[in-house]
Amino acid sequence: MRENWQKTTFGNIGKFKTSSVDKKSKNNEKIIKLVNYMDVYSNKEINNKIRFQKVTAPLKQINNSSLKQNDILFTPSSETPDDIGHSSIVTEDIKDLLHSYHTVRFRINDKNIFEKEFLKYVFSTENIFKYFYKRSTGSTRYTLNKKDFEECPVYYPLSKSTQKDIVNELNSVENLICALSKKIEKKNNFKKSVLNELFQKGLNTSKFKTFNFQKIPAEWEVVELKDLVDIDQETLSENEDPNYSFYYIDISSVKSGEYVRPRNKIKFIDAPSRARKKIEKNNILFSTVRPNLQSFVHIKDEVQNYICSTGFAVLKTKSENNSSFIYNSLFSDFVSEQIHKLVAGTNYPAITSEELKRIKFFRPKLDEQIKIVEIIEPIDQEIILLNQKIIKIKNLKKSLMKNIFDEN
Repeated sequence: MRENWQKTTFGNIGKFKTSSVDKKSKNNEKIIKLVNYMDVYSNKEINNKIRFQKVTAPLKQINNSSLKQNDILFTPSSETPDDIGHSSIVTEDIKDLLHSYHTVRFRINDKNIFEKEFLKYVFSTENIFKYFYKRSTGSTRYTLNKKDFEECPVYYPLSKSTQKDIVNELNSVENLICALSKKIEKKNNFKKSVLNELFQKGLNTSKFKTFNFQKIPAEWEVVELKDLVDIDQETLSENEDPNYSFYYIDISSVKSGEYVRPRNKIKFIDAPSRARKKIEKNNILFSTVRPNLQSFVHIKDEVQNYICSTGFAVLKTKSENNSSFIYNSLFSDFVSEQIHKLVAGTNYPAITSEELKRIKFFRPKLDEQIKIVEIIEPIDQEIILLNQKIIKIKNLKKSLMKNIFDEN
């Protein structure tokens, strides 16, 4: 162990607290802001920039599950053991902010031992994730209990000056990632505006009609998704060869337009029970869980022995339709608004395959679909290149984190 570094356990420096706050609202309870699982999973910091879900809670839950500055939240469950225990720091006091029953709160006994920003990094090291991987248990969903968290080793420098130096080094990398993310967001917004304009005007169209208050080219059809694609055609059976090995894509592997390729195969006998749906080239993966987050991806590469979670609908394009056009249509305002209506106000934001089949799409002739894709694809390529840069920088950060927090 390095000189002037401390190795202890989470339980020795703070206390963990679970929550019983759900996503329901009752007339006789106080309205509160709720930090959900995905708020923690998707953000290193919990602050006022996040649009928190508003629900209600009784006074007892408010007292037990409230959050304050410097609290750390963890994700205690996951579909796979290698994606469990993500953390996020509450960076400011926010009135009536509570954490949901899908998260665990960690409150440090003596806040003076850590630099505030150092908290973003010290609880998300490679060694901690390895520990969570080993301690997690489950089959359909992996979980960590309170004892697992309390016994987790944590390693940090005693000097706050050293902590500051680490923060400065890692923040410089984070700033690069943030700058690239903003560029991607700009490109995505530009792509969306181009899509919406094309869906309203078409190509070289002089005649129009109105559907649901939206002007579209007169020759375009309005169809349901089931007219464009087949959904979930191929799945693994319960009687699959236990030694069948495949690459598994879970919900967390997919973000808008991109997916993380798994490095290693897993055997059917060791796989989560949700690993069931087969994937092939030109399929579209549509996350039916929180679809408003637009975790959709178009599989353009050849893929062999790839299986995805039952949390996805796998869309296979029918003849006389272009898979890239259908994929891009998912990001249009016309489709997004229909998805939003299906999940708005629900306690568990998800849609069924039957609901998905009935979502309406605009369909031009195949040759026009292809021409529209040719307009969109250069923008997509720019977004892909920016995402590739982010992946490289994230790998650099991972390497830095490993070197900084290595105990040897």
